[in-house]
Amino acid sequence: MSIDEMRRQPVLSLLSGPAAGASAALHLSGLSEVVFIEVGGTSTDITLISEGRVRHRYATVGGQRLMVPALDLRTVAVGGGSMLRADKPLFGPRSAHIAGLPYLFQALADGKQFKQVHTWDESGVLGPREGDDLKVLGHTVLKQGASVGPVAVYWDSFVHASKQVYSVAEMDDGSLAAITLTDFWLASAEVARVPEQVLPSFGMQVDVTVIKSIQDMLGISGVKRADTAANNSVKLVTAAVGELARSCGVSLSSYTLLGGGGGAPVIVKRTAMALGMVRQGIIPHHAVISAIGAALAVTCVSLSKSVAEPGAGEIAELVAAVEQKLSTQGAERVSTDYEYDPQRQVLTVTGRGNRPYEQSATPKSAEELARVAEGFIDNGGLKVWDGGDVQLWQASADATRQRAGRLRSAARLGLALDRFGRSLWLGQLTEFFAAPAGQREAQLKQILDTRTQYTDGGPLLPGLALLCAGRFIPLDQLGSAELIADILRFESLPADAAGCFIIRG
Repeated sequence: MSIDEMRRQPVLSLLSGPAAGASAALHLSGLSEVVFIEVGGTSTDITLISEGRVRHRYATVGGQRLMVPALDLRTVAVGGGSMLRADKPLFGPRSAHIAGLPYLFQALADGKQFKQVHTWDESGVLGPREGDDLKVLGHTVLKQGASVGPVAVYWDSFVHASKQVYSVAEMDDGSLAAITLTDFWLASAEVARVPEQVLPSFGMQVDVTVIKSIQDMLGISGVKRADTAANNSVKLVTAAVGELARSCGVSLSSYTLLGGGGGAPVIVKRTAMALGMVRQGIIPHHAVISAIGAALAVTCVSLSKSVAEPGAGEIAELVAAVEQKLSTQGAERVSTDYEYDPQRQVLTVTGRGNRPYEQSATPKSAEELARVAEGFIDNGGLKVWDGGDVQLWQASADATRQRAGRLRSAARLGLALDRFGRSLWLGQLTEFFAAPAGQREAQLKQILDTRTQYTDGGPLLPGLALLCAGRFIPLDQLGSAELIADILRFESLPADAAGCFIIRG
């Protein structure tokens, strides 16, 4: 935006790191159903992208719920810099960054040599008290007075039983280095098998001699104990992912686990295995994903208005105001979300501006799109509708998929792809209705007349959406059949564009 606009609305220059990461995932992944975990050095932020949109909820600060919409995310104190605990098999919550210590592999890369392992807490290095047992990860391995090996960890079980104590490496120059989750990952079998393939995804050069030094330091028993600690730490992430999915009412079976942040390679694969998620990966340029998200962030304007019963006039007023604000920021409205909260009687219209990834994207051929569909649906499924800018695919009636050790039917799985091969929607497809150019309104009226159910609580609309002009447009956001046709008019779709209405399961 211009300098004048930034001076007028300085709040728009503020950046949320977790929101920036989610924005980049929307731009770069080409996926519509994603669990995005951004793994930093200190913590992991977890967001859920559904139908190509991030989830929002009212913010909670200090246990108090605010009437302020915010990104719906979970944050877990597990990151690439999480330090190895000495009192229990766990990494974190303290991180090397907060402790002011380098990672062990960084100290080794600087030419320092490992000397011995100590325990550490915020007050400094701890030693054994007379009569105490020597412990590794809280398990007695040597009795007091026995010879002490290089990986023995001292645990002051009396004075420091109520504190979090961590294992730290003393180097030959007397400095300390943290033994982190990243250091364990570097010593793991995953890296040892193919370091030349795994390490480039780590985003930095790590010499194999450094990896060998970490492996020698830990030893076989140390690696096994660290593996247990890593699994326990990942359980915190998987628990948060499961809670987020349950709160959003979605099944993870059709979602992709996508990792970003510098620590993504450390926990993504382990998290995906624990959750039974077949589709998983790391986003390109993962180490700087928040910076990319800030640069590519979709311009977004959200305006609300109090209204007892929203009508076309109120929606038109908000749409015009949103477009004016987007125009001031140099963007054109390309998608819109509509929401009405009947309890608060608040109508909200959120408009999103131009998507910069389309400026340099290259449309895919029919063969390439078929291969993309095959990645989501077994055998590629069937292309049941093609609107040029967007296609609808559906799993064949006898298609099945093996997932998480169980056989599940994929007969109703549907997929919408745009011409760039981006997934606009992936979910259960109940029905679809083609709407040739000029017949969208007539087809919509027929669907609403025949598919709306009437109950004691009033009409129950189907889970309706429209594929048209390269877009996926939900039409059930306001819960009113009378407003759906108005919403379509506000979307300014080309009159000569064919469309396809879908009913989601």
